[in-house]
Amino acid sequence: MTGPLMRAAAIDAFGPPEVLRVRDLPRPVASGDRVLVRVMSAGVQPTDAAIRAR
Repeated sequence: MTGPLMRAAAIDAFGPPEVLRVRDLPRPVASGDRVLVRVMSAGVQPTDAAIRAR
């Protein structure tokens, strides 16, 4: 990959907590009508875990 990367928590499939992976992905670029927002922290609610576990 070229260009700047960002750390991201990604889920590629439904399943147990082990399907959650932290990986480096290409950083999106702000352009036109799009903005780029820096997230300093995030949370997971019980509903998020229930949806992932489907």
